[in-house]
Formats: sequence, C-alpha cells, structure tokens
Amino acid sequence: MRIEDKSALVDADGTITIEVNRVPAHEEWWIQAIYVQCSSTSQCAFAAYRDEPEFGRVIAATNWGTFNTDDNGSEKWLQSGTRIVVQWTGCSATDSLGNPSKGEVTMQIAKRRV
Repeated sequence: MRIEDKSALVDADGTITIEVNRVPAHEEWWIQAIYVQCSSTSQCAFAAYRDEPEFGRVIAATNWGTFNTDDNGSEKWLQSGTRIVVQWTGCSATDSLGNPSKGEVTMQIAKRRV
C-alpha cells in the first residue's frame, strides 16, 4: 500500500489543482480511498482525474469537496504512466481566517507490477 498526500492554494478563478503523482513504469495502481479537505468558506466541488481535468477522465467526484471521502465509485485501476490530477472548483478566495483557501488530498493506493 502507498499513501499520497498533497496540498495547494486556491487560484484567482476559485480553483485548486494538484498533480498528485504519475503511476511509475511497470506498475498499475488501484485507488482504494480518496480523502479530501478544503478550507474554503463556500461549498466547492471536488474531482480526481486521469491525466487531465476533463469530464470523460473522472476517477472520482463529489459535490461536497470541503471535507469528504470517496471509497468506492468508478473504475480506479490506473495504468503505468497515468497522471493523477485533482481539482476543487467554486472555492472562496480565502478561508475563515483570511488566508488563501487550501485544498488537501490523501489517497490510499494499492500497486501491482505489470
């Protein structure tokens, strides 16, 4: 099992984007669980994608991106070379303390050699 943990700050468009990692050569990854948290004061949506943040590449998504867990859902086997990109949309510019909103993601990943 592998744990990936990353964070980033909101941009001017109210979006937070993180490239979590790329699946190494000769491995496939199964995303067992995704834990997300965002300090936005407005409700924002969250999605995880294969390679690019596009609708047809969604691995997992939730309309409740400020604090949520995805431990089931769409296919999550990722092939060698695949990038994992996560994104929150609709975020406030600042959190309740006036700091830039921050998104955090933790993924629990199983891997196998191919």
